[in-house]
Amino acid sequence: MRERLSLEEFKEREGLAEEDRERLETTKVITFWQNEDGNTMSRLPSGGVVFPHRQWADIIVPGETWLSELEQRGTTFFAKGIKKIDSAFFLDLRSDQMDEVAKALWEQNRELLEPMLEEKYQHVMEKAIEERAAESKRIADETQTKLAEREAELTQLKQMHKLTVTALEREIRDREEREKSDTDTPAPPMFSDGFSPRAPKIRRIEPDVLESKDFTSVHYFVHVSPDRSVMTIRPHEQGNVACSNNRLELSGLSLILPYGGPGNIPAEYSAKYGGYVAHLRYTPSDKMMSEEVGEDKEESASASTSDGEE
Repeated sequence: MRERLSLEEFKEREGLAEEDRERLETTKVITFWQNEDGNTMSRLPSGGVVFPHRQWADIIVPGETWLSELEQRGTTFFAKGIKKIDSAFFLDLRSDQMDEVAKALWEQNRELLEPMLEEKYQHVMEKAIEERAAESKRIADETQTKLAEREAELTQLKQMHKLTVTALEREIRDREEREKSDTDTPAPPMFSDGFSPRAPKIRRIEPDVLESKDFTSVHYFVHVSPDRSVMTIRPHEQGNVACSNNRLELSGLSLILPYGGPGNIPAEYSAKYGGYVAHLRYTPSDKMMSEEVGEDKEESASASTSDGEE
């Protein structure tokens, strides 16, 4: 960067002639405006009034800034334009020249510019602080909202877990009470033939048909043991045998158990199988034989009565 010299230093270093010295001293940068009388004028820092020279009266107009050579007449100065300082002027300057102009403008107008810049940038800083504070508040509000939502979710999960634990505790208590009840309940008395009074009454009324008032489900699973001595009958929605009018029709029963007429089949309830166990190879006691004979007589009498009525 070139060394910056004052006007006096420049004069001394360059050894200017007196005539050139005087011309430099009368060269000023003047900004013109229009007074109340409609005249174009300006004023020097010393207070002197400046008007455009008559040769420049039609060229220099209010609002323009000119590098001018001043001609003094008493206390009044008349400006002769050298170069109009406008955007084209600044565009033609080199970068170092622009730096010099900026420095000069700053030094000459520092007292005026500093308060303006402070006010402007203070406003900018205040606005930036307000924006940052608003952003921080927004983030804090979002965080608070998320925390509240999370807290609500945790409360709901806690309530669900509490309900689950309560249900499990109730189920455990019920199971313990059932087990205790089953343990405390005395075993039912047994008949001499070995069957509980709770045993179902199953009667074979046809070669392949079993009947019992305990057959109340719609379907049953029926299974015969490999040695054909035991038949399990347990209710199930997807059972392989349909029940109609308390009767089960078992195709092939007569092949594994010959039919000798209507009669009871000894059976009992089995908690292990969840159904009835019918004994196919069983020798009935005298009591059961007498019961079967009595039932057969009742059925015959009932049938005879029905025939007489018809």
